[in-house]
Amino acid sequence: MTDFDDGPDRLADLLVEAGALTDPAWEAAVRAVPRHAFLPETVWVRDDDPPWRSPYGPDTPEWRDAAYADYALVTQVDDGESLGSDGRGMYPTSSASQPSLVVRMLQALNVTGGETALEIGTATGYNCALLCRRLGDKAVTSVEVDAALAQQAREKLSAAGYEPRLVVSDGAVPVEGGPFDRILATVAAKSIPAAWITQLAPDGMLVTLGVAITPGTGSSD
Repeated sequence: MTDFDDGPDRLADLLVEAGALTDPAWEAAVRAVPRHAFLPETVWVRDDDPPWRSPYGPDTPEWRDAAYADYALVTQVDDGESLGSDGRGMYPTSSASQPSLVVRMLQALNVTGGETALEIGTATGYNCALLCRRLGDKAVTSVEVDAALAQQAREKLSAAGYEPRLVVSDGAVPVEGGPFDRILATVAAKSIPAAWITQLAPDGMLVTLGVAITPGTGSSD
């Protein structure tokens, strides 16, 4: 028995107690998918000398405590090439999103089962795994612009038993397989790319950073 055996249940309990996780189907997905299995060997935590971040591995309390805590984890710095000494990084370039934000966005998709989904920003693959657990592998397409991150996510998803369609591409351009019933964008975007709208089914929904958009109806928080 490892320290992580009850991790998914602890995380689900935490999110339910906080009021972030309210949908029983998504709660079941959180309890079934081990978040730590999608984290890289190194995460970066802000150190005492801003703006630097220090690396921590699975053998450290920082990594192990953070795996099932409700905050975002920096999983890549400086586009994969640490600029500081001893592996320290300056600029976060990829992260594992805060679990409470993850579940709020997933619940905002308002899925009932049978929908197809396009995820913009595969990153670690954890969010993609939750989508697969809820909708089925064949219903999920995920796009990642960073080829190295995409390969890591592919390996971790496969090891966990999930085989969604993964595409290495700029998320702002169209991908094959649309239109999609749901589009979930976990990347930062100053505006909504046209491709996200054109790939969305007429009665579909786009969720990006907590905002849900349905064509012809405007948007709501």
